[in-house]
Amino acid sequence: MNDDQNTAWFRPRRYGYGAGLPIAWQGWVALGLLLLVVIAPSFFLFLIPPPYRIVAMIGSLFIALCATGIFLALCRNHTYGGLRWRWGDRE
Repeated sequence: MNDDQNTAWFRPRRYGYGAGLPIAWQGWVALGLLLLVVIAPSFFLFLIPPPYRIVAMIGSLFIALCATGIFLALCRNHTYGGLRWRWGDRE
């Protein structure tokens, strides 16, 4: 087992570009945190007074975009074989 396999958190997709499901606990934690950061604010937006709700929505969108960018960087660095286009059985 080489060092690339030891640091892999995500399985590569069989066809196409990108990463698949997590294969290590670190990947599952990263995916769970992303889902928490993206979904959780929607449950609390109704608690904010209406004049400030649009500002809170824009702020939560900005935070979600930043979290998604960080998650994509983690996927790129911790996917077995890296992120590249795959053709399935032809490799």
